[in-house]
Amino acid sequence: MVETPGYIICTSPRSGSTLLCRMLAECGAGDPESLFYARDMAGWAKGLDVPRQDDQTRWMEAICAAAVAKGRGDTPVFGLRQQASSFPALCGALGETYPDEAIDLTRLTRALGPLKFVYLRRDDKLRQAVSLCRAMSSGVWHVNHDGSDYERLPPSDPNALNVDEITMQVQILQGYDAAWNNWFAGQGITPLILHYETLAEDPIATLTQVLDFLGMPASASKRVTPPLKKLSDEATEAWVTRMQTAQIRS
Repeated sequence: MVETPGYIICTSPRSGSTLLCRMLAECGAGDPESLFYARDMAGWAKGLDVPRQDDQTRWMEAICAAAVAKGRGDTPVFGLRQQASSFPALCGALGETYPDEAIDLTRLTRALGPLKFVYLRRDDKLRQAVSLCRAMSSGVWHVNHDGSDYERLPPSDPNALNVDEITMQVQILQGYDAAWNNWFAGQGITPLILHYETLAEDPIATLTQVLDFLGMPASASKRVTPPLKKLSDEATEAWVTRMQTAQIRS
């Protein structure tokens, strides 16, 4: 086990986690990124430059050690972001690595060291779903504060922006919240709960809250400038109105 203070940001798409992660990195609170996507140890190892090992337990432990080093960056603090959709892959792999441990929390602690949990959610599921569908259809996921691209990818679904898809994504996103709440309850964890709406309104105040929760000097937030710009605009609100009208008619 790698002994290091650490945290996991538990979230779902379009909840502001990229903004929060970048601010935490800027003030020296680790370098949290999303790791451990779909159940693929070979892919995890490749992304973290970990040589393959025949012993699956030692290989997974080496992957986790590399993840901790990456999540620390040049700081003493380990940070990791996990999406609700991919988190079960990590828990499943650790279940096979440490079958003697009874719950996910003890397996995570054994693999990654002592952990705190930050639960970042978005209350307005309709706007979250519209934002997600717009990103999938355009490929624009994040922009810098000056309006330049921070993350632009080929559209994953050019036809995602429609009533049926948005409706489905609302249900999926609600399921992600339920999954996180059930997991916290099952593990006996009381996370720090953050809301996208508050983060978007006052990023520095939210950052200060997280630093305090982690036991780090809150003054570090004073040197941070929020690096990303909100993508919500008139087009977003037009889709929200369209969806609300469709719901009334149905």
